Amino acid sequence: MPNNETGPGSPRDPSFERKPDQADLDRRAARAAESLLDNEALTGDLDDQAASQLLNWGTAYARHIAHSTAGLNEAEAEVAMEPRLQALQQWMHSVGQWIVSPPGREAESQRAAFATLIEQFATVYGVGFTAPDPERREAFLSQLSATKPGPLQFIAALRELLEGQADLP
Repeated sequence: MPNNETGPGSPRDPSFERKPDQADLDRRAARAAESLLDNEALTGDLDDQAASQLLNWGTAYARHIAHSTAGLNEAEAEVAMEPRLQALQQWMHSVGQWIVSPPGREAESQRAAFATLIEQFATVYGVGFTAPDPERREAFLSQLSATKPGPLQFIAALRELLEGQADLP
């Protein structure tokens, strides 16, 4: 049955065909950020401060993802954003799970879980992300084992590691 709706975001909306202006991009970015804010499962197990810190980081990336679609119409943008926004949600959930239930004490299980976090983040960031080299990864994991940081410190340290010198949101 054909969709006869013509409201914003519907396939018959004229903005589906035209390239976006700044207001369109801002609305697109707001929708992407709201998709995270409305998903309590992403941070439900974290305390309020850690949840807020992770959500702030995640929404910055959701906006970044939306703004990276500046040359695309709505239909093209949705296709381009979907896998990255899904990866962002998976990544945020994985970070939250690491905080509330860290991987086993065995180095291999930590390395595997950490490699998954980095792979998810690479999808979120997209082209241009350079993953930390193996030495930096090992140093990070060693530091975690030695200092056992709280949730806020873990998120801040992870952000510093992943963003490094890159120009990220």
